[in-house]
Amino acid sequence: MPGEFQIIRDYFHRKTRDEALVLGIGDDGAVLRPRADRDVVVVTDTIVAGRHFPHGFSAADIGWRALAVNLSDIAAMGATPRFAFLNLTLDDTNPKWLRDFAAGFFELAEAASVTLAGGDTTQGPLSVTVTLIGDVSTGAALTRSGAKHGDVVCVSGTPGEAAAGLEMLQSGGHFDHPLAQRFRRPVPRLELGEQLRGHASAVIDVS
Repeated sequence: MPGEFQIIRDYFHRKTRDEALVLGIGDDGAVLRPRADRDVVVVTDTIVAGRHFPHGFSAADIGWRALAVNLSDIAAMGATPRFAFLNLTLDDTNPKWLRDFAAGFFELAEAASVTLAGGDTTQGPLSVTVTLIGDVSTGAALTRSGAKHGDVVCVSGTPGEAAAGLEMLQSGGHFDHPLAQRFRRPVPRLELGEQLRGHASAVIDVS
């Protein structure tokens, strides 16, 4: 397996114009400069082969999902995503797998204006951990704790579609079926999260 620095250089290093990233990939840590009058929101999730996605799952879809589940948490906080940190544990992989994984990850990252600011790679059973940093106007973050008796409870989307898509994939269903697509490439509701600020008393991600 290629070394950590070679993997970073070949597949994950991207230039950024975001001035809030003072120092990014290549040092012992990233240096971020928070914006005035903004609260920082940090979320993290791990996805593991055989637990959160089937063995043999598309590398590009793994890359997309690893970021998407974090973006969904950021959306539930009403925040704007800014920087991602990627910890990638690899089993016996190859350059094509890494290229495809990076392509899926950065496809969503670019759509969401997210900059990869750092991370780590190591060898072991395939798993991916992403930590995502976002921000929101001071005091405006949406939380779970604001719910109260008498609130109207609403849900966006159709609950259960992704679970049905996973069950379909595990039973040999076609990857292009709409339900399979809901599992393979979930679309975080970032715009909705921002629109709910100042209106919703509480929000939770149920993805």
